[in-house]
Amino acid sequence: MLTGKIIISNGRINSWIIISFGFFFPVIALLNYILDIHSGILSQAYRAINLILSLLIIGHVIWKSLDNKKIMLPIGLFFFILFWIIYLLRIFSDIELFKITENTMYSKFYYYSFTIGVTFLPALAAALLKPIDFHYLISDLKKVLAILNIAIIVLFLKKIIVEGNSLSRFYLQHGSMELLNPITIGIYAAILILICLFQKENKTMDYFYISVATINLFAAASKGPILFIIPVLLIATISNLKLFFKNYMDMTIKILLSSIVLSTLLFFSSKMLIVNRIINFSADKSSSVRSEILSDAFSQFLSAPIFGSHFLVIKMNFYSHNLLLDVLLANGFIGMLLLLPVLIIFIYILFKNKFRSPLLLILLFLFFCSNTSGSVYASNEFWIILALVLANGYKFNQEEIIKANK
Repeated sequence: MLTGKIIISNGRINSWIIISFGFFFPVIALLNYILDIHSGILSQAYRAINLILSLLIIGHVIWKSLDNKKIMLPIGLFFFILFWIIYLLRIFSDIELFKITENTMYSKFYYYSFTIGVTFLPALAAALLKPIDFHYLISDLKKVLAILNIAIIVLFLKKIIVEGNSLSRFYLQHGSMELLNPITIGIYAAILILICLFQKENKTMDYFYISVATINLFAAASKGPILFIIPVLLIATISNLKLFFKNYMDMTIKILLSSIVLSTLLFFSSKMLIVNRIINFSADKSSSVRSEILSDAFSQFLSAPIFGSHFLVIKMNFYSHNLLLDVLLANGFIGMLLLLPVLIIFIYILFKNKFRSPLLLILLFLFFCSNTSGSVYASNEFWIILALVLANGYKFNQEEIIKANK
């Protein structure tokens, strides 16, 4: 594969770079809200730093590889790059030749910045970073998510207690601008729960983190994160029954704690929106809009099934809210054929690891979520972790990785 070490360390600094690439955007949004910053200067500065860092990493590795005359890629990462090349060609042709973004709510700079600067280049840079200490990657990611979730619940309780708002659905908004939407809050709460349940290190604070994350998960009232964390938890638990019974007391306490927190929430709030949204799933306005978008997207795909038509649903001027359908829309069966080996390799690694790695469980959860609310160009967390997994291709045995990096 492409060779060349970027940072000489035990891999922890590289781990922080990956966390910055994929998981700091909600933190920036939170800072915008707390500091009452109405312009996008903080977000744009953060994106610029990530873009520059990505280019430096990629440039350094390519230079070293050319110097050493070693330019090889793992097969999964090779298909990953091929897929993104044809997707970027579609983005360019749609924006510059077909002008399809002229009637959308976003500028062409928005689509370029997200596709290239937030998603593809950071994902490629993350894949090229060596070494990575995956033990610290998960541990430090948990700290970031814990701080984020605690800050969110403080603001949530402030809305209820100080401002007297009813307990319905929580998100962060400045005027008409949504800084941190309910889906993001729900996803990051669910990821914290997954880490606390399946990380090998069990700490007392995990009980507190699970309580906080459970409240945020249901307070955000986003159906996708709540529904998709259930199969991931079931699959991981069933696949690790020996581990579950070995730590049955710890796992039981955590599950009971989450259940008690949820029951308390439901008891004190008959107006909790998520209950109504799940019970009346088909009548929910958001669900009906998504269904309409999916129907239009599928019809558009059928009009150009081989090479695809456009990266947006033309009738709505919006993405399809389904990553796989987005692929078919943009690049048709050709794009899906390039992505298919990538997904097969990911599934192989998942089963090879026996669903024991928190990082792989997070990736599985993000993949599920990306097929109800995501798009190819903006699902940066999913693509960054996927590229990381494809590039390393190991068994995700944390003890062996730590020893290898020291």
